[in-house]
Amino acid sequence: MFLTFCRQIVPATEETVQAWKNDLIDIRKLVKDQKRWWPEPAHVHLDEIGDKLQLALESCRNPILKCNRMLEILADNQNSVILGNRFLEKQLASFAKTKFTNFKTKISLKEEISCAIVPAWFGKGYMPRFIDPPAANDVHLILYPPEKKWYDQTINRKKQELTILRSFHEKRPAIPLSHLPTAPLTLLDSADLPNQSDTDPDEILIRARRNRAISQLEGHDGEPVQAKLVHFQDGYWAAFTENHRVYVLTITEQESDGDIQGRIEGKVTSELRLGDIVMIRKGSPSDLIREIVDSRTPLGTRSAANVWRSAIQRNIKCGNSLHKLVEQLAEAGCKRAIATVDGWIKNDRMISPTKGETDIAAILEVTQDQELKQRFQECTNAIKLLRSEHLKVGFELAGKAVESAKQWLEAGATPLELIDLENQLVLVTIEAIDDQELIIGRGACNRLEKLT
Repeated sequence: MFLTFCRQIVPATEETVQAWKNDLIDIRKLVKDQKRWWPEPAHVHLDEIGDKLQLALESCRNPILKCNRMLEILADNQNSVILGNRFLEKQLASFAKTKFTNFKTKISLKEEISCAIVPAWFGKGYMPRFIDPPAANDVHLILYPPEKKWYDQTINRKKQELTILRSFHEKRPAIPLSHLPTAPLTLLDSADLPNQSDTDPDEILIRARRNRAISQLEGHDGEPVQAKLVHFQDGYWAAFTENHRVYVLTITEQESDGDIQGRIEGKVTSELRLGDIVMIRKGSPSDLIREIVDSRTPLGTRSAANVWRSAIQRNIKCGNSLHKLVEQLAEAGCKRAIATVDGWIKNDRMISPTKGETDIAAILEVTQDQELKQRFQECTNAIKLLRSEHLKVGFELAGKAVESAKQWLEAGATPLELIDLENQLVLVTIEAIDDQELIIGRGACNRLEKLT
């Protein structure tokens, strides 16, 4: 868990402010001596990540100016909360001689907080969610110059990719872009700080995690395929192939009573985004929803529903080209892109074309496939049954997922920890998605693994 509300600040009086000032030396030493600024497990071996991260974070370790500025803000805001990582929690708890309040508990309370203080840069994957926290009326960032550069990079990136800022409640508006650059910001002087690096530490972090994941992929057998690494919290990762369906939990909020509702959506890798809540099995590429549906439907249902695809495959094997097939389908009233029809052929997890019976009728008209002609009604009925059962199972699993993550979701936040559901089924939140694809053995794909 990267970020937590570390503690509730008691009303600031002259006595408490003076007590905090008396403890400044201790907190400065604690922060200065803390070499692992970022939380485990992503940075279990910080020294092995490289000198660049060391340089990039060096300017964030001098606590003197930040502590002074935090004291000033706390003195002016009686009901304030400091946002920090797990190390900062311990430091501030010792500093204030009181126990901190865990973020997961704090967000569920929805208390009125006059000011949330963010005393450091905690990564591009998380900072946008806390620039306007659900429990705070105001936010104050305290950043050194290199952190300010990372902040600016993130703001520019989010302006270009609005989907990363979407709300986890569909009817709740996303964070206004106009608000992001105007969050109160204290830019601290870096005249006496070490040489700084412009490199975003997140990039170095993900690069290190990527290298460790690749080392775990070595030696896996199977047909070489293209896959993209997706990184989750707590050091979990998966290499998803292009057409593999990844189940994502989407949250909605009913207007009448405000109850949280969820649904499971199947997405391909290119549709995944930072912050998506993924439902997946540990260490297994199996499709849980498909398994449950097959156990509830008569034997042979999925085979019957697949007759339309077999008809296309036989048509191609008989000498028809993909381009010619696309043209023929268009003439029959089924206008589809080449990539779409190619997906019909290769993606055996697709139950049916988009328009179902209408598209299958066009396929029959073009291919004149005898099996499809004889089993047309059986095929379309099987498709309807599978679609219905997939929706039912997805709804059931979504209900379990929402109940398990309810404390997070009610506060409009994504879970910052892995949530166990049942039978190795878990909820994990996407922290990063690699830009480049890998060529790896099929046996290593589409399974949730953990960095070793």
